[in-house]
Amino acid sequence: MRAQVRDLIALNMPLDPDKTQVGKYSINFNEIQEMLAGDGSYEHFGIEQLDEGDQLRLVPFRYLMAGPPEVGLDGHEASMEADLPLEMESEPHSITIDIPQEVIEAEGSDTEDGDASVFRAGQLDYEIPDVMQQNQAVVCTVRIGGEEVALEAIRISEGSTHAAIRITNEMSVKLVDPSNGANFTIGAISSERQAIRRGNFTEWKISVMPLKAGTFSIFLRVSAHFGGKTQDMEVLEKSIRVNGDMTKSLEQVASQIKKKIVFLAADSKSGLLLGRESNKIREELLMSTRRDEFLYTTLFEVTGFDFSRTLLREKPTIVHFSGHGSSKGIFLVNEREAPQLASTQALQKLFGILKKVLKIECLILNACFSKSQAEIVADSIPVVVGTQAKIGDNEAINFSIGFYQGLGEGLAYEDAFELGRVQVGFNSDDEDAEDILTLLKKQA
Repeated sequence: MRAQVRDLIALNMPLDPDKTQVGKYSINFNEIQEMLAGDGSYEHFGIEQLDEGDQLRLVPFRYLMAGPPEVGLDGHEASMEADLPLEMESEPHSITIDIPQEVIEAEGSDTEDGDASVFRAGQLDYEIPDVMQQNQAVVCTVRIGGEEVALEAIRISEGSTHAAIRITNEMSVKLVDPSNGANFTIGAISSERQAIRRGNFTEWKISVMPLKAGTFSIFLRVSAHFGGKTQDMEVLEKSIRVNGDMTKSLEQVASQIKKKIVFLAADSKSGLLLGRESNKIREELLMSTRRDEFLYTTLFEVTGFDFSRTLLREKPTIVHFSGHGSSKGIFLVNEREAPQLASTQALQKLFGILKKVLKIECLILNACFSKSQAEIVADSIPVVVGTQAKIGDNEAINFSIGFYQGLGEGLAYEDAFELGRVQVGFNSDDEDAEDILTLLKKQA
């Protein structure tokens, strides 16, 4: 009996309360429970997949001692053996069933965790201009396709931005004005929700008309649909420069942009004041005399996929990361928004690859104990800022205020760094607080 239980793929204790994985299938857990509702003597069950055809075997059983075993879904034999009750019915009552379509949420390919998933590997290409003209509508284009689609087929133009993305068979794409229509009029030209064509791309066209001059943000939001659920896959806030001077061309306005800044933040839900830090940076840039030289884009709750994807598509001059860190790396979030360590070695490899296609001039790791990452990444980026110890919210924000004050007035990175340290010292009772920050330069 123990061998049979050990061979079960899952007990009725799934990690997700709505579904459980059996082989390549994602099974609706509530539907399984309803199937067994007619037989009250079996409160617990296992599921195993048969070799022949699309069939599963439900194996209900009942315990002769109170309570189910605390068996996880990791499949570790020793742990399962140790947790099994001493007495159990000698023979389970097996029921072999065909898999009803309504029970199966989707059939998919392996994810990065090795589990079956409704998601599959895909790619996204979009064209949203950095500069627009006031009161003139622009058609923005987004294309999504599977990884089997050739790169040249999905590209919108030579200037469009390409990135990897996890996709389902149905996706939604829309652009969102966070000002609720005060800055942009946005209208979908194509259906917001569309099927993803296998072997080809699916295209969305969206009309965007800026209503006033200045620099404003817009969100690109991509959502996946599966099993009656919706999951946001992309939430990017992109800065757009709106030209209100009819005597200047968009090319002239675009040529004024000298530095693109991408602010990447993770784990803001733990209490870090990441939103406040981002807002302070934006304020300093907007108040600076060289405001027209900067474009500023933010992305929160950054996953490992988001981190590299955003850098590749936005091609920033300055990368600013804010969040938790340790001597072993920085903490991003996973797909469940739980902390996920990006190790020092992973960062070294990432920026070693990115330097071949991007011209990142400065990286700021505004996280605790990030000096070790800064030292290694400095081989790939000319200027890197890190911290030698734990840094508090106020110190991190004050440094950012001073640093971008300096950049906004034309200071070099080294001088802007010193101004950031001065702001930390000015606004802290700890006279050594400014020494937490350290700057490293790429060796010639």
